[in-house]
Amino acid sequence: MRKCIAIIFAIALIVCTLAASFMLMGYSAERKDAQDRMAALVELDRLMAQVETGTLDLDAVSDAEYMTIAHTVCELVDRSGMITEEAHYFRNCFARAPNTLDEMMAIIRYEEGGTFGWKLVSRKGTWLHMFGRNGEYNMKFISADGHFEAIYNIDGVKLTGENDSMNMGTFNYADSVNEKLRHAVYDVLPFFIWGNSRESVKQANGLSDDLRPIKKRDGAMKRFEKYRELLYGGKTEECEQPAHWISQARAVK
Repeated sequence: MRKCIAIIFAIALIVCTLAASFMLMGYSAERKDAQDRMAALVELDRLMAQVETGTLDLDAVSDAEYMTIAHTVCELVDRSGMITEEAHYFRNCFARAPNTLDEMMAIIRYEEGGTFGWKLVSRKGTWLHMFGRNGEYNMKFISADGHFEAIYNIDGVKLTGENDSMNMGTFNYADSVNEKLRHAVYDVLPFFIWGNSRESVKQANGLSDDLRPIKKRDGAMKRFEKYRELLYGGKTEECEQPAHWISQARAVK
């Protein structure tokens, strides 16, 4: 009898020990995740401060270094699992792209997209950059990694926070082509909350209640096709950015 009791006690002790171990492992993992998220936020704040104070001059580094820094920021955002208003507007620090449409065309045609691997985006993928007068003529390009954007207006001028903060190209914390869910969370939803910049929020307030951009105009479509033909001939090689979740994002807002 005593032997049976000892065996039962031993089994119970083993079960309790295993249960406690699993609980401790779960707690440790959760604590480690929380610590990692906090560490990522601290490192991101430090990096943002370096850029804002000029300690880290993004304009002074090479394209390769620039992209490495940008990807580091993306990793920190993903580790933190959240986007703050400051981090959202910090995207605008990563706006390196040719200043004119002609320069962009030359880089794609003769340099295979250059270091960034620029590609023309379809008109459907340009939809959120067509607000306002002649917005339907805007043309969008995206880097091969899906993070960098450049938008050019009807005059071939690159749109920035200074000349058109509503339609400007923005840096994406998540690859807008291959990481659609992350892109929606880290880039698109914050855009609907905070706009591209504080100035773009003011611009939106000054527009009509219907903010849907004009997508169909013969002149704009013919212009797009002309440039697409110059870049890719008869092939359809421009970057397609499915926008089926954009309407859902607008509904969330």
